[in-house]
Amino acid sequence: MSIELDENQPKKRANAHQAALLTITRFVAALQAGSASNLTDLIHDKVSASTSHRGRLLGGDAIAGMFGPPVGSETVELWPSNLYVAGSMTEARASGYLACHIVEASRLSFGAVFVIDLKRASEDEVWRVTSAKVQLSWHEGNTRLRPEWRYPTHEKMWAEGDPMPVLVSELDAPWHLFPHNELRSGETRDVEDTYARYSWGIDQADFGLLAGCYTEDAAGTFRPMGPLSGRNSIIGVLKDFRRAWPWMQHYGDVLGSHIEGDRAAIIVGRHIPQTKGGPDLYGAYYPMRLKRHGDLWRITWTEYRPGWFSSHDIDIPNLLKVTFSGEGDWAE
Repeated sequence: MSIELDENQPKKRANAHQAALLTITRFVAALQAGSASNLTDLIHDKVSASTSHRGRLLGGDAIAGMFGPPVGSETVELWPSNLYVAGSMTEARASGYLACHIVEASRLSFGAVFVIDLKRASEDEVWRVTSAKVQLSWHEGNTRLRPEWRYPTHEKMWAEGDPMPVLVSELDAPWHLFPHNELRSGETRDVEDTYARYSWGIDQADFGLLAGCYTEDAAGTFRPMGPLSGRNSIIGVLKDFRRAWPWMQHYGDVLGSHIEGDRAAIIVGRHIPQTKGGPDLYGAYYPMRLKRHGDLWRITWTEYRPGWFSSHDIDIPNLLKVTFSGEGDWAE
């Protein structure tokens, strides 16, 4: 009996992971529609959210109106990226990024980071959202489309009286809350989740998390800083570089991965959501090599190659091949 349970556990964990991801994407779709009815099967009765732009929200009706609902001829485009889920079979936390365009005669664009908590009473039940934290990180365009919001101000340093941050990575990130993640759907996803961990670490200035993304002998070409070698140099320079920026947000999709034993390669497309392009338009890509480190993977080589493209414009299998072998490395 116990052997059968052990054999089935990886499949159960994979199914739980996929179900949690589906709940998050459906939750975001309901926020885009501004529909409380679409949230009914996704949320706990006492669901709540803490947001930087609208304060505390209680209940499905309030949360459905987090970014809307659309008024008149408005359209609201909202899409998630950099999703990661960690937890147990009955309790989980997801993190990710949101990009949004609100368009009428004019346009308001903004980005946000979030953590969302999910629970279920047993492995046989569906995941439901119990709470969320949403922090706006940037905005551009006509704020009169949402005049009641509180927007981030990055043109000044911290001053007395500033609002408290909603999300603190060192306390809120799922990697810290669930360091031994049970919700894993396989080796490929483990490898690809490395980009979500890296991007979250640098964007939230969580350098403890970021340092764990690199091997000791990691190297790469870090535009605009140039070639760097060794984790100490990489983290030191990235920390100095990051210190000058009030916010960063590395939206990205893993376009392909290749794994052989304890080594892997991934290609990540970098979104620039301030542009009017859709989800398949990228402003740069990262070729990365990785090595297994316990349940996680760490980056051993990385580059940043700017230039606009869609996923159909590049030969992902060949790029993975030369990235994995090192034949395609650029030396600056």
